[in-house]
Amino acid sequence: MNFKNLKYKANYYLLLLLAFVIPLERKLIAPITILFLVSSLFNAVYKFKERKKLLLFGIIFVQYLIGLFYTNNLDFGLKDIMTKLPLILVPIAFFISTINIKDKLINILKSFIDGCFVSTVIAIIYALIQYFFTNDAAAFFYGRIALFSHSSYLSMLLCMAIISIYYFSLSKKGIYKPLTTLFLLTLFSIYILLLASKTGLITMLISHLIFIGYWIIKEKKYLIGALIFFIIASGFLTIYKSSTVFKARIDELSSITKNDNTNTSTAARGTIWKSALHLIIQQPILGYGTGDGKDALIEEYIKNDYTYFAEKQLNAHNQFIQTSLSIGLSGGIILLAMILLPLYYAIKHKKIIYIGFLSLILINLLTESMLERQIGVAFYSLFNIVFFTAYFIPSIKKTT
Repeated sequence: MNFKNLKYKANYYLLLLLAFVIPLERKLIAPITILFLVSSLFNAVYKFKERKKLLLFGIIFVQYLIGLFYTNNLDFGLKDIMTKLPLILVPIAFFISTINIKDKLINILKSFIDGCFVSTVIAIIYALIQYFFTNDAAAFFYGRIALFSHSSYLSMLLCMAIISIYYFSLSKKGIYKPLTTLFLLTLFSIYILLLASKTGLITMLISHLIFIGYWIIKEKKYLIGALIFFIIASGFLTIYKSSTVFKARIDELSSITKNDNTNTSTAARGTIWKSALHLIIQQPILGYGTGDGKDALIEEYIKNDYTYFAEKQLNAHNQFIQTSLSIGLSGGIILLAMILLPLYYAIKHKKIIYIGFLSLILINLLTESMLERQIGVAFYSLFNIVFFTAYFIPSIKKTT
């Protein structure tokens, strides 16, 4: 094996490793991302005209960087910049890398699914061990079983794994055998139910309804389809009836329009969004600075006597609002454009899995500040660039 092939394979396997570790260990995300960038530099081919669109994905990071110059809380601002590094490192790495992403897309997604599988199995085993020693069924639900990250983030990743598995199955890619497909879909669905993230539950159910409905209509399997929906509904109802933790999370959804219980995250969102929007109106151009967006929101809570929100230091629970708070409305608009423009092209060219990913991201960013933790930043940055490169950027021919 010559050196050129060796450095190419290093670049490729680091990409697979990055996709694999995102659902597992967030502390590995940053070093592997940097190694992937370095290996891309060793394989660098500069095709600015053909690949310049990839660099546009990094504009949002530049705005966050500029926001450091007028922030008061520089320590938090620097930490925020480090968290958001994948927003610029990933586009640069793909801009210069020679990996044929279109040909390797299935392997990248499979590596991600493998990571989700390992993460799920370890979490369930850990919950079983906890239950063995404590005899407490709560070990299987919500934060207790969310071993590697917050339940909302893990649910988002698992929903993407479900979308990918359906894509493989319905597009007849032949990645998994039918029994393996059924097993993985069931396992990931059960874990999402146990995680009890409201947004995760909603996106999971939407994913199942769309893909199973499509399969039923396409294959005309109406009886089997009805049986599948019955099994899903029965499983959901069984867990709802048997777990007080899960039941409480679901019951919160019914209070979304109520204001009498602001101690739940669902009911609180309306009040939080009003507070955040009030601040944005006051400083719409530059925002409050990369490190000061959350501080400004906490001060607003205190000013309006929202003691619970201030004590919990709740962020905006909406990434577009959170970004606009920190770096101005232009930042929120750019972030939205980075999703809606690719979504337009994906719909236009019927790229089903890319549509699924962007829809999943859009829903989650509307209900959570998903880019305030590195796992959310890495997931969004990597797969938005992976899909965009695979479908809309000319491949670079690898020379040996």
